[in-house]
Amino acid sequence: VKTSSKLFENETASGTNNIEDDSAKEESSPAKRGRPYLTGIFIALGTAGLIFAISTGKLNFVKEMLPEEVTSFVDTLPKELAKKLPKNLNDFVPKSIVSEETRAPPCYVDDYEFNEEEEKIKPKAADVCDKTLPRIPCPEHGLCAEGALHICLDANYTPSVDGTACVWDEKAEKSFAQTEALLTNWTIQNYCKLSGAKFAHKSDTKAAVFPLSKVENETEVVQEMISESYNFVLVEINDEMMIGLSDTYVDTKLVLPTSCWITLAMLQTVSHFIGSALQALVSTAGLVLEFTYAYPIVALCTLLFIMVALYIRRRRKGQRELAKNIVIVRDMAFQRMSSDTSAHVVLHLRDAIAMEMHPMSRKGRSYIILKVWPRVVADIRQDNRVLKTNRQIGGKPRDVWQWAASTPAK
Repeated sequence: VKTSSKLFENETASGTNNIEDDSAKEESSPAKRGRPYLTGIFIALGTAGLIFAISTGKLNFVKEMLPEEVTSFVDTLPKELAKKLPKNLNDFVPKSIVSEETRAPPCYVDDYEFNEEEEKIKPKAADVCDKTLPRIPCPEHGLCAEGALHICLDANYTPSVDGTACVWDEKAEKSFAQTEALLTNWTIQNYCKLSGAKFAHKSDTKAAVFPLSKVENETEVVQEMISESYNFVLVEINDEMMIGLSDTYVDTKLVLPTSCWITLAMLQTVSHFIGSALQALVSTAGLVLEFTYAYPIVALCTLLFIMVALYIRRRRKGQRELAKNIVIVRDMAFQRMSSDTSAHVVLHLRDAIAMEMHPMSRKGRSYIILKVWPRVVADIRQDNRVLKTNRQIGGKPRDVWQWAASTPAK
């Protein structure tokens, strides 16, 4: 081994003298600096393997050719090498050529001592951590021993597969899933139903909150577990603890049904237009008040002009409606009299037409009787196709009309 190392050093020295100045810059990189070490390792391992093969009888013909002093040295050499070789490859390879990705992580600070009974079953010292690096604190909720995570303090936690953290156990994960599904269902109901969800309360969060006691009755989750989850939020309302979905969960994970989403979009659009209309109305009212305060006489005259204009418009509209109803009622009276040429009591004819036009509205019948019928009577009195008489009916004088023309009314 010494001869091979010496030859390797001579060859390396002679080769270095022949390298030009430009190649000297390349050797400054970590990859170039590591090559001589790796080459030396491979040569030493190959030589040791050859010696081991000779000493174990794998190459007896080579051993027989060597002098007795050499064979004796070869037989004892593997044991001497075994004592001096490092147990950790990181100690054998220079630290300057070991990358951070391949280096083992540091060990944890021990904060747990085994008693006499546990000494017999305690875990072996951690072989996956680098004892040459400064130790780091034990993971949260855990106790570390022999440089590794030993146990987790909380019953809802268990050590992770890689032994670097305490994670929720299967039972806790199931409780979280139940709580998430329950709160999601209640939140969707509160969004989509007009009546909202039961037990829902408003808070500063985007989603409604619900009594924690109701959630604990439905699931196996407890308050200590919820406080460490980013999916939920805890608030206190009227001395009662409430739970709901966090704003982050609502923004990234909450999915509403399509029908609910469409309904919410329509309601939001309608509320936007209503809000804009109310805002415009309030702004207009504010401007009117400011104008009235600044110019009271002009504002009063403007108000009177608007009121008169509205009155005239309403009166003209009423007159047009009255003229239209007069024509309709008169034609109905002509049709009844021409279809039945017997005598018709005027009051009976009036009431029958009013009931036919407005069977469900007393106000409409009163309008026909008081406003329309007097003008119809005035028109029929000027029409010679109708015979007008007066008869005693029930001891009272009544006006009677009878169709006298030979042709029916058109």
